[in-house]
Amino acid sequence: MSKVPPDIGFVSSRRGFLKRGLGLGIGGLVAGCGRTVIGGSVGQGAGSSPTNPTDPTKPTDPTTPVDPTKPPDPPKPPDPTTPPDPTTPPEPPKTVDTQPIPSGSPDQVATTVTANVVGVLDSTFVGFSFEKSELVTRILSTANPATLPLFTALGPRIMRFGGTAVDRLVWVPDGNHDIPAQLIKDDINSLATFLKRCGWRAIYGINLAKNDPAKAADEAVYVANALGNSLDCFALGNEPASFDRTEYAPPAGYSTWNYDAYKNKWITLRNAIVQRVPNARFSGADATGGSVDSYTVPFARDIGASRLNVLTQHHYRLSSTDTRTLASLLTFPDPRLGLILSKVKTAADNLGVPFRITEANSAVQGGADGVSNVFGSALWALQNIFTVALGGASGLHFHFGGLAKYAPFNFASADPTQINPLYYGLLFSSMAGAGRLLQTTITPAQQGLFAYTIDTGSGKSVMFINIESRSFKVDLKLPAPATTITAIYLNVNLQAAINEVGWDGDPLTARTATRIQNGEVKIGPGFVGMGTPYTVESRGDKATVYVPPKTAVLVKAS
Repeated sequence: MSKVPPDIGFVSSRRGFLKRGLGLGIGGLVAGCGRTVIGGSVGQGAGSSPTNPTDPTKPTDPTTPVDPTKPPDPPKPPDPTTPPDPTTPPEPPKTVDTQPIPSGSPDQVATTVTANVVGVLDSTFVGFSFEKSELVTRILSTANPATLPLFTALGPRIMRFGGTAVDRLVWVPDGNHDIPAQLIKDDINSLATFLKRCGWRAIYGINLAKNDPAKAADEAVYVANALGNSLDCFALGNEPASFDRTEYAPPAGYSTWNYDAYKNKWITLRNAIVQRVPNARFSGADATGGSVDSYTVPFARDIGASRLNVLTQHHYRLSSTDTRTLASLLTFPDPRLGLILSKVKTAADNLGVPFRITEANSAVQGGADGVSNVFGSALWALQNIFTVALGGASGLHFHFGGLAKYAPFNFASADPTQINPLYYGLLFSSMAGAGRLLQTTITPAQQGLFAYTIDTGSGKSVMFINIESRSFKVDLKLPAPATTITAIYLNVNLQAAINEVGWDGDPLTARTATRIQNGEVKIGPGFVGMGTPYTVESRGDKATVYVPPKTAVLVKAS
């Protein structure tokens, strides 16, 4: 049975589907596809005779020797009135790889980019969030050569260590992992080496629920000395609203965990750390999306800017009570995110500090199969990144652990085992660069087509995200003329996807065939095989961009 999805519908056979590809990883990425002649000349007729240099009307006598002392006559320009000889083949034309045109009749829209600044997306905006227990697994170790390229490819960022594990691990500096839940010096030393090699910094979580001030300060001292400039700040505890539903005993003087118990314990640990690490920076409260009003907002008010450097918040698109489907994930806007961003931004602005979403992903509880680990999650991630940046956040951290469905890459012990579509989405976002976000509008507005623009300082990066089954022809208007405009695709290689067992033919549900301009992320060598960017037809500050179905297109203008 054919695996061609009914909603694509441009061709009926599997072979025709793979050949034409709708610009989704095969037909759109084949070398030479859509080439355009940009120059050429016409040569001398193949059947004409050479002429006598002294009398062009007479043929040259091949028996007459050439006078070697006489310089040859300069070549005469071609007679524009003489038609070219049609029997002579022209010289091969010079070609460029122009952006392929999707099959069918693309819907036409206009996208206008103005010079109005509406936000900022800096170079450390997109980061990772780990369970602190991953320090023990040593996935972040330079002893593992396959892991480092996955971080260096993204550029210097910030990784956060927290999660449920942060309040279960106990600092035993001279331990040897002979009992569970130990964190030892060697774990920190391994992290320090890894951070220096990849250029990332760390938000380092310290146990709050089951810790005392002296132990917290001991751990902070060792971490600060080991990590040095690679330490961004400390965090204390994780998702405190859940403490009353755990095995953690409440602090002295409290019969149960509540906001006041958490706040006072946080201040106690923070003061003990500052006494021994005077320049220590702190973030918090790392509260869940449902506890913004009960924890995040009052925490910002009560702790104050003198003790808090970064306000932090968590948010997952799909909760345990949501319908955990791919259609739900790709329904925009996120019904809860806008309100969360607004409340946290107001609290941070009142404090005069930045805020970050330090734990986020597609679905809680490790993600959902067929939702968090398919190509659709990569397109969701791009949309989520720009939404959070436009909401005023200074960073967004995608949470993952070894075998989680929502992990950018999976690992067993210290070895990466699988690169997932989400990683491609994060890599694609890094290719857009960093800078100021410019006002970008699509006319008429579309339900599943989005556009965002970054002014990188050296040019403009326009990100198109299309979750529709339709293709689009976009009349792009930039705020200033551009000399060169190119495009690269984030999409699915259909030829590779068709080998997936059980694949239903929809690019959004492919698990292992995500590509960036036909380039692939492989365990060990990293990102390899990316093709040459397409040339986009442009006229000063205007360009024509084609956006295939279920694809993200990064347009760079300089």
